[in-house]
Amino acid sequence: MDKLQFTFKTLGSADGKSNILCVTRLTTIENWTFKMPPKYLDLKKTEQINITKIAKDLVIEKFTGKTTNAEQWIACFEKEYERFHIDRSDKKIELLKLCIGNSATDWYKCTLLKLTADAQWRESFCNTFISKGWFSMKYAMQYKYISGSLLEYSMKKGKLLLQIRKTIDSDTLIDLITMSLPNEIIEKIDREKLQRPEDLHNEIGKLEYLATNKNKDTKKTKLSTDNKKNKTPCKICKDKENGTRFHPEDECWFEDQNKQGRREKNINNLALDIDLSRDVPPLIEFNIK
Repeated sequence: MDKLQFTFKTLGSADGKSNILCVTRLTTIENWTFKMPPKYLDLKKTEQINITKIAKDLVIEKFTGKTTNAEQWIACFEKEYERFHIDRSDKKIELLKLCIGNSATDWYKCTLLKLTADAQWRESFCNTFISKGWFSMKYAMQYKYISGSLLEYSMKKGKLLLQIRKTIDSDTLIDLITMSLPNEIIEKIDREKLQRPEDLHNEIGKLEYLATNKNKDTKKTKLSTDNKKNKTPCKICKDKENGTRFHPEDECWFEDQNKQGRREKNINNLALDIDLSRDVPPLIEFNIK
């Protein structure tokens, strides 16, 4: 790098309340002199990197260490700080702190504070969170539509598959998303029209009314099943061979008849007891002479 000579000068600030140090000229070793444009004279014009503001403008989701592919996520993160022209390692680390959560936050507190070089904390991040087993693969492959929005299912299924295999081709991605849908919805999709995953999302979005009807039927069936599970057959009706009826035993009509019969029997017995307990008048003997 060539040596440069800088000329500094103290000038008044724009608000007139203070003085500022400005670079007014620079000179090369060949004695070429360049005058600084007025808009660059004020050193305060140099913008400070606001990491908090940048974090809000990132187009990546927060890393939690659950189902997200760690290697793909860190690659996207690197593209983001390059997009915002962040070159200093301490600023990269500060930005990373704002983009992670849950267990990743604990990793930051325990590990990242010791590391400064980009390669070191990147390697540590991948070694800690990269999936070495089959869980992510199984979760993505077995994820299927049960209820709710068809379009939301399609988008999430595609995201999960791309996280485990970024190089997956479009045809395979379309097939895997479609095969996890109910048969009645699959039959409504024209395979010949699908060239890209976006085409599938568009076709699925048109079939949302089928999912709405299916969700209503499922809710009614579940409610009916729950009601039957909560009901117990009346034992009184069953014992009297009056069929299987679902109602509380204390509200059973036949139980009321039994109570009425027992009440009349008790009343009759009580009347009989009263009659028997009455004093019988003594017999009067007559002597006939």
